[in-house]
Amino acid sequence: MKAILPLILLLALAGCRTPDATKPAKPTSQPQTRHSRSEPITVMIHTIPPAGDVLFEGKPLGVSPTTLKVNSIAELSDRLKADNLPGNVLEQRIQILPGNKADVVLIFDPAYTKMAKILGLHKILVFDYHDEITFETASSKVKPEFQQLLAKQSELLKQYFKGMPIYICGHSDSVGDHSSNMALSLERAKSVSKILTSSGVPASSIKVHGFGPDFPIISNNTEAGRSRNRRIEIILGR
Repeated sequence: MKAILPLILLLALAGCRTPDATKPAKPTSQPQTRHSRSEPITVMIHTIPPAGDVLFEGKPLGVSPTTLKVNSIAELSDRLKADNLPGNVLEQRIQILPGNKADVVLIFDPAYTKMAKILGLHKILVFDYHDEITFETASSKVKPEFQQLLAKQSELLKQYFKGMPIYICGHSDSVGDHSSNMALSLERAKSVSKILTSSGVPASSIKVHGFGPDFPIISNNTEAGRSRNRRIEIILGR
């Protein structure tokens, strides 16, 4: 799969503007450019293990973590690399953030690709949706803003990832009963699956998992850590 496809998807999820059909278009003497309908996106880039420099188009951006501003996430394509590390990215993790921002983690070390191993995949692309935008507290009811993001993602899944297996994985923090956390994480994953299938993503392409607290991203010892671990991942093999 070409890297440009997940990056185009990230652009759409990050807030690409569309004109309001109820308002007449304003006349303009300037021709529209390819990026005229999108705002600059700030991308925070991390590598695991840390790289000497993150490279864009062969030019160093600085030591990871580093930032890059782009007019379109598609500009990154295959040109985002890490100096002194192999070019084999085993996991590309994209976290969607408010305000035209995104975090991208490039993982080269197989020790940090637990979900790939669990799902039996070699390389994965992970869309990571944070607790703050996904569900009501202790509920599988999807928040309105998450519904909007899932609607956009479903269209691009149909366009660019047709026929590919889609893994929807629910995760929780470690607070409370383990079996209850497992059940809630599965119900949340099922809620996401229902929204995607109602938007035309084939149910036969979707595999749903609830992993509860078993695969934290960071420590559950703080509220910030617990919040980060409560997440939905949409995973595609690459």
